Amino acid sequence: LVTGVQTCALPICPIRRHLSDILIDPNRLSPESPYTDLVDEKCKVLIGPYYSAIRQTIDGIKKNRRRTGALRRILVDLGGGYWTDILLKLIASLRSWGTPDLEIDVIAQADGTDRDRLERYCETAGIRFNRYLQTYHELLMKADLAIASAGNAVWERCCVGLPSLVFETKDWHNAVVKTLESDDLAIAMGALQQFNEDKLKQALDDLTPAQLLKMSQAGMTFIDGQGAQRIVTAMSEFVTAKV
Repeated sequence: LVTGVQTCALPICPIRRHLSDILIDPNRLSPESPYTDLVDEKCKVLIGPYYSAIRQTIDGIKKNRRRTGALRRILVDLGGGYWTDILLKLIASLRSWGTPDLEIDVIAQADGTDRDRLERYCETAGIRFNRYLQTYHELLMKADLAIASAGNAVWERCCVGLPSLVFETKDWHNAVVKTLESDDLAIAMGALQQFNEDKLKQALDDLTPAQLLKMSQAGMTFIDGQGAQRIVTAMSEFVTAKV
């Protein structure tokens, strides 16, 4: 805990003014800050994946998981939002694509009727259904590939070296996905709303062990897991400068 920092903003998009001491946006990839006119001049702005606050439990996953390029277990995580119908199509596509021994884990935030539909399908299809974040880090460690959204969790997947096929579920994801693909961190699958079963299966068919290992190593190089410590350091520097 750093005392002396009264307010800290974590915006999703640079669309409104913030009255805060520190602003953190790990998903902003441009070297130029879009927040210049949205914060006071004394506000310390921390942008980019360099400041992604990866949880400490990730370190244990990185040390204990040795990837081989094999594809035996897939984690599906489309993040927040109600994508039940598309999610059902996606996991049905996976089940029809893979061999019977392909293991599939699904993380979903669905409630009520949507959750019941997902649980029933997963049970009949031999797919493990997980409540959101309940066993997240354990699933990251066990998975060989993630099929996921390009939200905040993308940096945790990079940090543990989990290769990904990524979908855009929000407008701001586009810039993130471009960086992920250009730096060999993930494979772009387009907008989730335009999900195409054939495109997914072709992407899976095209994957090779060498490509999976390349994405894994690139992710761990890109995100070192020290973002939280950098934020604490920046807060301490902010407080020191005020004295």
